[in-house]
Amino acid sequence: MGDWDISVEYQEPLLAVYAHVLSETPEEDASEILMKWAQENELLSKCKDTRMFGCNTYPTKDPEPHGYKLFITVKEPINETEEVKNGKIPGGYYAILRYTTISEMSRSWPALRKWLVDGDYTHTGWRKGEYGWESGFEENISLYENLPPNEWKFKLMIPVKRKT
Repeated sequence: MGDWDISVEYQEPLLAVYAHVLSETPEEDASEILMKWAQENELLSKCKDTRMFGCNTYPTKDPEPHGYKLFITVKEPINETEEVKNGKIPGGYYAILRYTTISEMSRSWPALRKWLVDGDYTHTGWRKGEYGWESGFEENISLYENLPPNEWKFKLMIPVKRKT
């Protein structure tokens, strides 16, 4: 587990818009909706500081089916559409694992959770959102690199508090 770059950092709250999908391929479907919206609104070409976050949503306590909520940060709220809504990335302290890829996700999420168990912080808990249970984010840190999705790099983020 020592090969992971993990730390705890404060994340300011971020204003964002999101698309949520519950399907057989929710990550891909949410990405298609939100990237189309971002291109139509020239968001990625206007604001090079735009960030993208995703999180799984679970309508039940079971791991399947799951949905995906994909966020893109914005400077101000938008006129919502049927598919793209206003949202936010909550501020607070997060345990952050840097530099993982889609192919490493099955190893990196458990590594981050183990780091929490072994360390001075604990997960703040799952929260019930509009689309089900959710916790943690995957930030696409290669948004402006011209890479195929299987090469995208991510930061994984779990909300935490210091153990008492």
